[in-house]
Amino acid sequence: MKNTTFVGVAGAYKFDENRDPIKAAVILQIKNGQQTYVTTVNP
Repeated sequence: MKNTTFVGVAGAYKFDENRDPIKAAVILQIKNGQQTYVTTVNP
């Protein structure tokens, strides 16, 4: 998967030379049983 890019169900995937994924992460918070979007963290 080294230096590979492809599009899957959850969006575009890219891997660096160490085979580590380069992908944004979404931060959600649960309050009173409800899920709330907080932010997106980009690599």
